[in-house]
Amino acid sequence: MEAGHKENDERFNPKLGDAYTFVGIEAQTKLILCFELGRRDFSTTIRFVDKLKRATAGRFQLTTDGFVPYIGAVEDAFGADIDYQSVNQDVLFRRNDARAVQSRPCTLKRSRSRSREAPILSTSTRLMLNGRI
Repeated sequence: MEAGHKENDERFNPKLGDAYTFVGIEAQTKLILCFELGRRDFSTTIRFVDKLKRATAGRFQLTTDGFVPYIGAVEDAFGADIDYQSVNQDVLFRRNDARAVQSRPCTLKRSRSRSREAPILSTSTRLMLNGRI
């Protein structure tokens, strides 16, 4: 069997395939608060966000990528006690086929801030660590 290919009897086995690592990193100390290994689906997202809830206290800012299941999982776990945003990225290809990641302007998907002003949201840590873990 060549690397990266499934045998015929493995193609339809739902337990085999992609695995993703969800990682919660504290922005100032770079401490890993929690992680979850699994498929990039709703159930793995819920498990990850529940772990993050148990690992944290008080109100904080959470930034994720644009994966839609985060919205429901964050709402269920934290309710209104969090400042939440998601950031979407586009992958560009240059003439020499080198990949370049371009972030769209920080789009505030939802903020559950109790103050009248929107919180200051930063994505620099997540973008800096993108692809380095």
